[in-house]
Amino acid sequence: SSLITSRSEECHWYRHFTYQLIKFVWSPAEQRFVELKALDSNTELAELLSLYQGYTTKQRYIRYQLYGPNEITVEVRSYVSLLFSEVLNPYYIFQIASIILWCSDDYYLYAFCIFLISCISVALSLRQTRQQSERLHAMVKTKQDATIEMLQRRQPGDHATPVKLSISELVPGDVVLLPAVGCIMPCDCVLLTGTAIVNESMLTG
Repeated sequence: SSLITSRSEECHWYRHFTYQLIKFVWSPAEQRFVELKALDSNTELAELLSLYQGYTTKQRYIRYQLYGPNEITVEVRSYVSLLFSEVLNPYYIFQIASIILWCSDDYYLYAFCIFLISCISVALSLRQTRQQSERLHAMVKTKQDATIEMLQRRQPGDHATPVKLSISELVPGDVVLLPAVGCIMPCDCVLLTGTAIVNESMLTG
């Protein structure tokens, strides 16, 4: 786990740590670390409507420090790493044991056939896994490099103005402006005003 300390606009310190990909933030009121949750947990509609003018620059900075970037990290593992994880599969361990036993009984031809088939199977599996990881990495990278328009204020009380920011800079509570030409949503959203047509074939769950 990692322990991080960040400052807010009121000069208070927020202490939080990450354990098993879950972030816990120190709560002065409760005097303990509590799980950092998004707006989809115990948030009323009135609270969402109160954010209609968007965050200020400082408010967005605080939430960005706490929640981190809006991105999915897809690791493309090396062939060596994939090979070790594949070979340690119980099936291939059994195959290696079988090859050793057949060789000890002088069945070299049969052992060679098993070895050859296993090598071809491992090579095809490694190639398929690596290609899938590369495609997913490229797809996520392309989406994260895009920009989106949202409402933001300089100071509390100011009128919100549209600004364009990278999708990776989105934080929970941002007010996103949907383009008239349509788009692929980069996050889970609640429609506050207006109407939208959704492609049902893209829906999951």
